[in-house]
Amino acid sequence: MIVVETYNFVFTHDNLRFQELCAYMEAKGFRCIDIIDPLHRPYDEALWQFDLVFARADHPAFNHPHYR
Repeated sequence: MIVVETYNFVFTHDNLRFQELCAYMEAKGFRCIDIIDPLHRPYDEALWQFDLVFARADHPAFNHPHYR
């Protein structure tokens, strides 16, 4: 498992937004399996940052695509 602090906004010239990070990690053989500790900015309560948990793409959890 890999935990990465992830952002919803670009605030520096080189940070990736969460969808870009997910695509990058998938190209490296990992998929997002969980989200931890969302933080909303006080300015407008928009989602600011959170941690994404990535597992190898061959993790058994991905073999069951159903809710139950």
